[in-house]
Parts: sequence; structure tokens; C-alpha cells
Amino acid sequence: MQCGASIWRRCGRGASVPRPECDRRPGRKLLFLDACHSGNAYNRTLLASAETDRFVAFSAARADEEALGFKEDGHGVFTHMLIEGLKGDPDALERLEKGVTVYTLAIFVNLKVRERTQGKQTPEFRSGQGSFVLARE
Repeated sequence: MQCGASIWRRCGRGASVPRPECDRRPGRKLLFLDACHSGNAYNRTLLASAETDRFVAFSAARADEEALGFKEDGHGVFTHMLIEGLKGDPDALERLEKGVTVYTLAIFVNLKVRERTQGKQTPEFRSGQGSFVLARE
């Protein structure tokens, strides 16, 4: 998320999620958290905020997990699978919409990350905007 949001670079337990300055701006908002302990930021407050403030939140891992790296391209496993899904991996496509939706991306990323990490990392997701198309075939 751009529009003047501060960048969350601190990697450690207890780090806080930046509050985007563009909360009140119109349009759809997506928040992707991929840091070594991003699950700690993905808490009940963020879940409630996603629904009441109407944004979509993806987190690389649960609060009790560490987000793992993907050596092949320098990203975390979560970011790698997110990119693959948005590029149109067939498993991430919603057939009727002919594209990648919020929900199909969430399912794809969750499954692929858990497979790749042998269950050591479980991405989480919440949408306060329902599902909509993110990318077309």
C-alpha cells in the first residue's frame, strides 16, 4: 500500500503495523505483511480493522510462526507464492471470473506456502471487502 504509508522494516516480536495515512481515501485497500514475525501484527485488532475499515489483509504467518525465506529469488515463501498467484498460476484462477480473485489468491497462497514449508508456516487472510478480481488471465 503506497499513498504515504510508513514502511514496516522492523523484524521482531512486538513490532507494530503501520497505520496507512490513506485510510480515508476511496478505493480498495490491500495490506500484505511478510516479515519474519508478521503473524504478531496479524491480531484481533487487525482482523477487526479489516472488517470495519473495509480493507483486505494478508499475513505471511500465524502469530506463533516465523515467516520463512525462499532462497531461489530472495523473497519470503509467502511473497514468492503471492507473486506466482498474481501472475496467473492456474491454481489461483477463479474460472467464472477468468482471473485471480481475493479469495482464490488467499486459498492458493495458504496451500502453496504450507506445502513448501512442510506445514511450518500458515498464511492468514481477512477481507472486509469480500472478493473481487485482482488480475485477469
